[in-house]
This record gives sequence, C-alpha cells and structure tokens, in this order.
Amino acid sequence: MTAGELNTQQTRRDDGHAARFPYPLSGTALAMVVTAAVFWAFFTNIANYNLDSYRDMLQNHGWGIRWQWGNSSHPPLFGWITAAWFEVFPRTNLAYRFLASINLALSLCIILLLARRVIEPKRQVVMVAVAILLPLLGFQAQIYNANSAMLPFWALTAYLYVISIERPTALRLAALGFAAALAMLAKYHSAVLLMALTAHAFWFQPARMVLLSPRLLWVIAGFAPLAAMHVHWLFANDFAPIVFAAAEQGETTISNIAFRQIEFFAAQIIYALPGLLALAVLWRPRDTVLSDARAAAAAFFVTATGSVALFVVVGSVVFTMLLGILVWSPLTANWSLPVFLFVTLVFVGCLTPNFEVSRLRPLIVAYGALMLFLLAIA
Repeated sequence: MTAGELNTQQTRRDDGHAARFPYPLSGTALAMVVTAAVFWAFFTNIANYNLDSYRDMLQNHGWGIRWQWGNSSHPPLFGWITAAWFEVFPRTNLAYRFLASINLALSLCIILLLARRVIEPKRQVVMVAVAILLPLLGFQAQIYNANSAMLPFWALTAYLYVISIERPTALRLAALGFAAALAMLAKYHSAVLLMALTAHAFWFQPARMVLLSPRLLWVIAGFAPLAAMHVHWLFANDFAPIVFAAAEQGETTISNIAFRQIEFFAAQIIYALPGLLALAVLWRPRDTVLSDARAAAAAFFVTATGSVALFVVVGSVVFTMLLGILVWSPLTANWSLPVFLFVTLVFVGCLTPNFEVSRLRPLIVAYGALMLFLLAIA
C-alpha cells in the first residue's frame, strides 16, 4: 500500500462512512490486553507492589463506603468505584489488584475502539504492544488512585467526541457530556482533556459545526447534573479538595515552580522512550524512506481520530504546564498518566504500512523476562 493509498483509505474511513465501515478489531490485540491484565494483577500481588505506600488504595476504600459527593482531597468517583467493586468481590489484595488491572484493560479496549476507525488490525497490535512497554501504563496504572481512575473516562470521552462529530445525535452528545463529567469526578486534572478537545473543536471544521452550534446544549445537559451535585458539595465543604491540592504540591518559590515545570516536561519524553524503542525495532531503513513516514503521519493526523489523539497528547501537556503557572502550583509528572493512552495512538499513526509485527516479539519477550527477574529479586 502506498502512502497515497493509505491517505485515501484513512480519510474515507473517518468521514461519514466511518461509523459503518471501521476496521475490524484485532483479536490478537484484545488477547494481549487480557493477558497483560492478568499478568499485572498477579505480578503486583506476588511482588506486593505499592498497595499502600502512599495510602491511596486503602484511602479509596474508606472514602468509597461513605458514598458522598466529594472527599477531603479528591472528587468522589474512584472511591465509589472501589466501594462498588468490593460489594461484588472479596476484600483481598488480589481482588484490588484486579480492579487496577481491569481498569487499564478497559481503557485500552476503548482506545482500540477509537483506533479501529483509522488503523488496521496489524497496527492495533503494535498499539497494544507499545502500551505494554510504557512505564506509566504499566507500573503506575497498577496503583488504583485518582490518576489511574482517569484512564477509562479519558478514553471514553475522546471516543464519544469522535463519534459525535461523525453523527451528532442527541444521545451521543449527551453521552459525551456525561463522560466528560465522569472524567472530572475522577480527578480535576481532567480539565486539561476538556481544554484539549475544545481547542480541537475550534480547529477541526466538522467538530466546530457540531459543538459550536445549539447542539452543544445536549453536551451541557449530559454534563451539568453530575457536575452540579459535586459543585454543591464543594460549596458546602469549603472547597476542601481544591484547598488540599493548592497546599500539598510543595513550595511555591520561583525556583521550585520552574524546576517542576522542567521536570514535568522532561518526564513526558522519558516516559515515552520505551514506546519509541518499539517503533525503532519496526523501522526498516532499506524499505522505508522518511518521506513515506511523513506521508503516513500526514494521512493519519488529518482524520478526526488522529487529530484528536495529537491534540490530547500535545494539548494536555501544554495546558497542564500553563495552568501550573497560572495557579502558581508545582506539577507532578505522573498526572499525565491518561495522556499515554493517546501517545500509543500517535506513535502507531506514524508507522508506514510495510512493517512486520513479528519484529516486536523479541522485545516483548525481553520485557516479560525483565519483569520476571524483578519479581525474583523483589
């Protein structure tokens, strides 16, 4: 397939026909997601990995059983999910590990649903492989807290945003607003996702026609009820989570703010390096020239799906840094955990068609061996 054919096929699949003719979901990619979920649950349980180093996971349980509209340091959603989980499953460490791993697996499945609109099964497999290799989607996602709780709701919001652009029914638009509210109730940091999607709506003409019209009222109708209940709780409780967030991030000196800004930006690049290694393994210099890669990326990023992924990755990082300066608060690098769901999509969007998935096998095997080695010495 040439770059021109790739452009034609991807553009066709992201126009009005995308909802009827997406690529099939890769069974291999789904099997990899399930395998990774089971692996991480047992790996973290055997290694006794960070169940309570920061008190997050036990704190979630305590907050959740109260079923209130907010907590002293976070919005309520991940506490509710924890409480609901333990209404069904036994209150054991392993069951808690499975909550974290299933949370990640569900997020990857939603991203696959988004990805299939523009990428074929072979690249879906690469996308999941990249996700497995990224440290934030491995170790950090296995701590079920406010950061990891954002994962499925960021993925769901982006997915509903894209399909609402394609066919803006009242139900889809209201569901988009509802998903956005859930993302905010997971963690206030989700505001940067909504800012990135808003920026995309101004830039992407089909989205602008939908969301900057009276149909936006359906999005607001889906968002407002959940948000209003939490805002009411905030007023009744002196904005406790926001006061906590402002007080607990560290010194607000110029030097510390600047250092944390640099650290945040540098961390995003470092976190992405294993995914870039996977792309380097797939790169075939004898068969591919740089112009082909540019053409593949251009074809991908003009689609709704590709451009949304790019806006979320770049916009979330930029808006986080700008908000850190605006509210004069130090940043924390792992806030960007859900962004890396979209990093996987951006990376595979830059792949040319003539790669061999089999080249990734040694890398995945080596990664698994490393994990088992770490388990043996833990």
